[in-house]
Amino acid sequence: MHCSDKYGDCMKKFMVTLPLIVFVFGCRTAESVGVENVKSTTIDVVPLPKDNHPEPEAGIFDDGGTLTKADNTEKVETRSVALEKSSSVADNIVGHSAEKVEKFQELSHPYRYISGVYCGAGVGVSLASCAVSAVQNPGNINIPTFKDSANQLAISICSGFGTNVYRRIYLGIELEILKKMSKKIKDNENLAIKFRPLLGFSMDIRMGYQFPEQGLMLFLTAGFCRICEQMAIVANGVSPNDNNNRWYTFGSFYPTVGCGAEYKLDHDWSARIDFRIAITSKDDSRKDIGIDALRYNLVGKPNNTTLKFSLTRNIY
Repeated sequence: MHCSDKYGDCMKKFMVTLPLIVFVFGCRTAESVGVENVKSTTIDVVPLPKDNHPEPEAGIFDDGGTLTKADNTEKVETRSVALEKSSSVADNIVGHSAEKVEKFQELSHPYRYISGVYCGAGVGVSLASCAVSAVQNPGNINIPTFKDSANQLAISICSGFGTNVYRRIYLGIELEILKKMSKKIKDNENLAIKFRPLLGFSMDIRMGYQFPEQGLMLFLTAGFCRICEQMAIVANGVSPNDNNNRWYTFGSFYPTVGCGAEYKLDHDWSARIDFRIAITSKDDSRKDIGIDALRYNLVGKPNNTTLKFSLTRNIY
């Protein structure tokens, strides 16, 4: 009976203690489960209007990696930086494009450079002047110098090539054949001058400065040309047109200088006006010429200035 009493006491104690253990274990289990549920719960951050709700505090993350305000703000800032970079790249592209555009002239004012191979024709007025004299031998009797001048219509054809050698500096070369149309004879008692139709030849180097916005070029020329005239000893009372008079040609190739302006009419055609002067010297190569049983040394000096208008066309 003693054992049974003792066993009964133990059972009573066990029955009292068991519910307490179960209660305590259940509370701990519930607490653990609640914490795990809290950890596994996704927090959806929904941006709210600033005027109605305050924004949540930054720096709060859950274990699932869901963004709170801190991550959301960082993401927005990253997008802002990306947009700024894109805008910067776009601005650079636009800027480079603007620089390229600025290097070109506006369509309403195209660049018109004068360049290439060309040919053309011209018409002008040539002012020819001559001074002739003679020395009669034997005795070295001087016949006074006789001077006169005449205006002659001249036509020409030309061909040449030129291009820009540095920025707006133009350099070219041109060949020309010129024909004087008029014929005129002047005389005094002893001497006569014939301004005869002349087939002249010239070659010039042209150096110019271009104004492409206006299609204009101002230029200088330097070269040489052939100038020849005729003179005769006229006997007293004899007309200089008499076929018995003997005419002697004098002249040679002389250096020339000039200036002018050229305007580009369109892609192929250009108009030009130029002025040229020949730098001449005396020609005394006609010596010991027998005329009417007398001997003469003839001296002639031609001069020539030409004002000419030309029209040229590019052929290449």
